Amino acid sequence: MELVIREAVSDDAEEMAVLNSYVHTLHVDAEPDVYRPIDPAVVTERMREELTSGSVRAWLALDDRSRPVGMVRAREVTRDATRYGHARHFVEVDELSVAPAARRTGAGRQLMAAAEGWAGQLGVEVRLSCRSFNDGAQRFYASLGYEPMLVRYRKR
Repeated sequence: MELVIREAVSDDAEEMAVLNSYVHTLHVDAEPDVYRPIDPAVVTERMREELTSGSVRAWLALDDRSRPVGMVRAREVTRDATRYGHARHFVEVDELSVAPAARRTGAGRQLMAAAEGWAGQLGVEVRLSCRSFNDGAQRFYASLGYEPMLVRYRKR
């Protein structure tokens, strides 16, 4: 499958909400005590607001019929220095989602390359979070050279 990667615009919000549902459903199924189903219209509006305000940059992977089959959403983060730590500036990947039929086509790698390219332009590193149940995502990110920097525990 030949893919085209392009930056998302606010008119892409509805398709982005569909792509979000693949990841969000996985989270709801794995951790129903943490995540709950959400109305796609709410997600669409959030995506539109983020893209319009510029608080998030996003890229879409389009298939050979120009249909979105994947997306990555990222934001620039700046944190002031504290007594305990240095100032920080990085790009945070908030979400990577690829439609099931487009997995293992290189879409995820190409989307991450887009976010990493933006970080490179800013001269900063990329950070992201991944839930502990998501072994496939952890293996994927490790294959791209990402390594854990924080492990969070809980006791029920």
